[in-house]
Amino acid sequence: MLVCENYVSLKLATEHFKRPPWELDTEENAKLQTLLVSQIALEKRILGYAAEAGIVAAEGLLEERLATLRAAYEDEASWQASLAQIGLTHDKLEQVIAQELVMEAVLDKVVCAVPTIAEEAARAWYLDHPRQFLRPERRRVRHILITVNEEIVDNREAVAKRRIESLRARLLGAPERFAELAERHSECPSALHGGEIGWVEAGQLYPELDAALFSLPAEAISGIVSSPMGFHVVQCCGIADPAPVPMEEAVPRIIAAHHERAKAKLQKQWLNWLVQQEFLEPQEE
Repeated sequence: MLVCENYVSLKLATEHFKRPPWELDTEENAKLQTLLVSQIALEKRILGYAAEAGIVAAEGLLEERLATLRAAYEDEASWQASLAQIGLTHDKLEQVIAQELVMEAVLDKVVCAVPTIAEEAARAWYLDHPRQFLRPERRRVRHILITVNEEIVDNREAVAKRRIESLRARLLGAPERFAELAERHSECPSALHGGEIGWVEAGQLYPELDAALFSLPAEAISGIVSSPMGFHVVQCCGIADPAPVPMEEAVPRIIAAHHERAKAKLQKQWLNWLVQQEFLEPQEE
């Protein structure tokens, strides 16, 4: 059973080093080659197992996967250039994706009988682990953005800053006009909704906006905030204190998480068994 070395190499490099193979240094490339030998042997064994067991990918998945990959590229030229860079033709890509789908089908088959935990057990887990189900403080936020672009007169940095300062001054005198002024002046898509971003937790916004928002009392308006997008004025429209996630919301998540962990554990055990059949050392996580 043939396995495309270039494609496997790309997957491994992206997974382990977050870069394509051609960007790795000498030490990283040596590690990649070691991983590659084991991975190719393992994939050949999985494909052989699939052939013996008569396991195939579901109909239509190949076309769907190929369409998803193609949609990530703006045009046919960039798509073909990407294939060429990893040494694949379209026909070869179809072959390796078909093999990948078969391997996924094998792993799905391995864990198809893994049971889910009972709802009562999930409820007990919720009660025994209260700290895992605390929803952090959230804040409802809206903002006005003036972007910086030196090629546009009204958006050159000095002009943009004067514009946002003028808007902030107007807001301090009439904060109830925030939505109106955001609709008229903000250069963010949220202007369509009066500058409304919605409820956010710490860490979801640019760090500069995050720091400004989470230092404000409810209904307060920030100073001028600079971010990579431009200049902002932020309003904290509401504060939701940390609170437990309701049990009815948490229980389905607990059941799903336990099920995924159980499947991952069984897949790992099965792959280690398969690796031993090839007399290879189990792969590190």
